[in-house]
Amino acid sequence: MMDAKSEALLKSLEDLLLEKRVVGKKERKLVQSLNSALRKMGYVVLPIHSAEPARLGRPPGRPRKRRGPGRPPKVRT
Repeated sequence: MMDAKSEALLKSLEDLLLEKRVVGKKERKLVQSLNSALRKMGYVVLPIHSAEPARLGRPPGRPRKRRGPGRPPKVRT
């Protein structure tokens, strides 16, 4: 049989693992909520190591800014 120290160590490791799982579930739920809110604004939260390339520029669904008729094109300096 195991001695008291080994049992206490095993119990604390099990508790730590359980706590880590609970925190992971809470974290996933918060990220899903944030992603849902940001998606409504045209953005999306991706994992750091995502297969999708990072998007640059305006978010999808937002119209491009266009200059009105008769106005000269914007001069780049």
